[in-house]
Amino acid sequence: QGTYAKHPFVSVSLIGLVAWALPFALVFGASYDVLRVSTLVLALAGAWATAATARRLGAPRWASILAGGTLLYSPIYFTLSYSFMTDVPQIAASALAAYCFVRAIQSRRSGWIVLGAALSVAAFFVRQPAIGVLMAFWCLAAIPLVMAAVRRFGAPVPSLSGAITPRMYGALAASTAAAALIIALWLRLYPYSEHQSTWLG
Repeated sequence: QGTYAKHPFVSVSLIGLVAWALPFALVFGASYDVLRVSTLVLALAGAWATAATARRLGAPRWASILAGGTLLYSPIYFTLSYSFMTDVPQIAASALAAYCFVRAIQSRRSGWIVLGAALSVAAFFVRQPAIGVLMAFWCLAAIPLVMAAVRRFGAPVPSLSGAITPRMYGALAASTAAAALIIALWLRLYPYSEHQSTWLG
């Protein structure tokens, strides 16, 4: 009927997973096999993101491929990659978000931060704990500020000034504010006050 209705016994919002699978169902038809294929695509994307992140962090090519393959063929990930459960999509979206944040640090381009934050929000709407990727990047972004404050007291710590530019901090703050607004609107339109335990894990 063109509306989204969450089953009361589902413990996660699923809206992100449903939104991802919708184009597959529209193009190839609505079936369980098509939904599983949509998850399989994400599984491959997550393995690629893991390998690409390792490569970006200085790992040799063979180690990067090993990292991606280890994720792809790990028992749980491999088994659930051909299902329509939320485990693999959350990991894949989180891995893609982490890749974007690594690219942001290395290239000092705020656009990667925006994309990483968007992927973190997408992962949140699959399984809520996935927002931790964005929170982890906030912790990383805070390190240069903390070290700069410590240096003012004469402590012999290295300077990380310039590791994250003011523009990148602005993009991170704006993206986080937008993410909080989107989540708040979702909670307002689709309240979980009766199922708080599902949102708290």
